[in-house]
Order: sequence, then C-alpha cells, then structure tokens
Amino acid sequence: MALPVAAYAVVTSVWSARRRSARLWLSSQGAAVLTAALVTGAVFALEYLLIGGNFHVADVAQETNRGLPLYLKMAALWSGSTGSLLFWAWISSLYVAYVALKRPDKGRILVPYALAILLGILVFYLGLLNFVSPTFAVLAGTPYDGAGLDPLLQNVWMAVHPPNLYLGFIGMAVPYAYGMAALIARQDN
Repeated sequence: MALPVAAYAVVTSVWSARRRSARLWLSSQGAAVLTAALVTGAVFALEYLLIGGNFHVADVAQETNRGLPLYLKMAALWSGSTGSLLFWAWISSLYVAYVALKRPDKGRILVPYALAILLGILVFYLGLLNFVSPTFAVLAGTPYDGAGLDPLLQNVWMAVHPPNLYLGFIGMAVPYAYGMAALIARQDN
C-alpha cells in the first residue's frame, strides 16, 4: 500500500510547487507521512514474524532459527537482502516524513521539490520490495526450523553497526534532495 501512496505524494509535491497550491502541499504532506506509517507497519510486521519464528515466511526461514537470542532475531531484519531493503525503505520513509513535516524558514519553494526527490528514491525501493524482492514471500511448506544467521553475523555489533551506517548513508539523500531542488527551482541561496 505504501508504493501507490508514495507515488501519489511525488506527483502532488511537484504540482504543489508548480502551482503554489497549499491544498496540494497539505495532501502531499499527508501522503508522505502515511507512507512512513505504512512502511513502519511493514517493519513491525516483519519483526513480529522474525521474533515469533514464523518459518512459513521465506525471509524468516532464511535468516533466523529457534536457537538465536532475541537481539539477533531482531537484527535479522537487516541481515538478509529483502529485510535489508525493507529496513532501508523504512529509514528513508522516516527522513521523508521529517522533511514533509519540517517547517521551512526560507526557501519554501525548495521543500516540495526536495520531498518529491526523496519520495522518488523511496518509490524505487518500494518498487523493488513489491516486484523484485518481496519481503513477505511465503514458502510452499513450513520448515520446523530456519537456517539461521551466518555465524559471522552472530555478533552484538550486528545489532548496532548496520543501523548506524544506514542512518548516515540514507541521510545523505536529504542534502542531495535539497541541492537538486535548488537546481530545479533555479535558486542559488
């Protein structure tokens, strides 16, 4: 559900900037925040499945097993490719919501364009999650136990290191979006 809402927010962000429409901007803000809420719900749903050991879901069966401690089951969210994509989209959606809700002091014309760019990036990741690498893919049968984490990843730093890296990497999209927005709006200040 987050993909069409985010795509709608991209369009309304650009339209609100072009037409200087407060109503379109409010709609875009709401859609951006709704996107973040929907992706947050997906993250919580996957965490629930990981912690509960629901091995009917492929990502859970590949990344956890019954013997893992709780913190590693939680960290399994970003240990596999599909969960990692969802985690990336989630952090991106939180940055999108922050930009959407932030009250700009000056450069009010830049914010809708910056939001559209951030949402465009998010739409790309949501598209991957929906069409290329679905996070909630279901197995034909339910194994008794999962494969578990790679032994190299069974470390306390696995729970700390990747989220910190993701926050920094994904956070760099915000200044990029504002820079691109300034180019689009032809503003140099």
